[in-house]
Amino acid sequence: MPRISLTPESRRALDTLLETAAASRDVNAPTAIVATADEILYFGAKGERVYGKPELGEVNDETVLQLFSCTKLITAVAVLQLVDSRVFSLDDPAAVHKYLPDLLSLPILVKWTKDDPPKPVLVPRRNPITVRQLLSHTAGLGYPFFSPHLQRYLSVNNIPNFMEPDSGMDGFNIPLIAQPGTRWAYSLSVDWAGILVERATGQTLNEYFKQNIFDPLGLKLSFYATPEQKELWQAPTYRPRNLNGKLVVFPGRHDLPSHDKPIAQLAGGSGIVGTAKDYVRFLQAVLRSRDGRGIISRASYAELFKSSLPAFGTPEGEQMRNDLRMVCSFLSFVDDAMLEDNGLDHSVGFVINTSDSAWGRKAGSGTWGGAAKTDYWIDPTSGIIGFCGVQINTVLPDLPFHALHQKFERAVYDGLQVKAAL
Repeated sequence: MPRISLTPESRRALDTLLETAAASRDVNAPTAIVATADEILYFGAKGERVYGKPELGEVNDETVLQLFSCTKLITAVAVLQLVDSRVFSLDDPAAVHKYLPDLLSLPILVKWTKDDPPKPVLVPRRNPITVRQLLSHTAGLGYPFFSPHLQRYLSVNNIPNFMEPDSGMDGFNIPLIAQPGTRWAYSLSVDWAGILVERATGQTLNEYFKQNIFDPLGLKLSFYATPEQKELWQAPTYRPRNLNGKLVVFPGRHDLPSHDKPIAQLAGGSGIVGTAKDYVRFLQAVLRSRDGRGIISRASYAELFKSSLPAFGTPEGEQMRNDLRMVCSFLSFVDDAMLEDNGLDHSVGFVINTSDSAWGRKAGSGTWGGAAKTDYWIDPTSGIIGFCGVQINTVLPDLPFHALHQKFERAVYDGLQVKAAL
């Protein structure tokens, strides 16, 4: 294997980038990591752990982050482990039929009538649902915060948001928004994949992750924070529009889940907390799987970097890629060429860029992130993993963070050194 490293100049450039970003007050305490499958090439973290309170210390490699949708790849790996163990397959609807009959009973919310008050128009689901569709967001499900129809449905029916710790299955048993296999929609589908893991194994998702992923890798990632982790938590911020775009500490009472108050139904799509370094160690184990040294089989590793959408040129394939482009147009790791030239796809794990990124990632890389702006990528061609994160707690685009991510990625690839193995 070739030896990959970063030049001393690039390390200094990365340090300067993070220092400048933290000092600007446009992002809060950025953390950035560059790694190969076996080695951390760079770690940097700059700024106040609690925004506006420097006396409480700065972020470092022990600082705890809320990783939100970075959880999705962990759930995908758990599902792929069960595929490797032949508990079920990706494309046989029998697994969903056996373990998720409540999902199959849900109708599709098409629209609302013009009555006063409006009534939901619900139609039956016709198409089967597969595990692949759950992992690739093509199962017809939606997210309430992306769908006004679903938001109204929850409000009218007094259904709790799925992210409320006590919501249980009530927050997940909500209508679909499309026939399975016809649209791509960022959604609760990976959360249902997590429920599938629980029911197929008889364990909670936290127990399964701990036993089969976290403990074997020596990671302290979890759905529940210890008291020590709470002391090391990076305070979340947000950027209200009425304060000239400046960051402020997230308002109100806000805390991390802990074991003394179990979550009624864990969500496979969000919820993991831990350090950036531990999450990158998980990504390293994923990348090592390509040569049989990781946590899933070579075949499952290949699935992570293979399209799970219908073929280009088919009506469903074109519709889904249009849906995907619309959502990705708000994200930091997508450039104009990807949006204009069908440069995006989706696997069972994450978004794949099918063309080289303007900032360095090679075609075939997988990438995603979390709502608090914790982005990562795995570039199999270059053998590089990148992580760039803050804690700006919003699902909306955040342009200062976008600029930071893009400059970070460019600096990483500009500073790579690849030497032939001895």
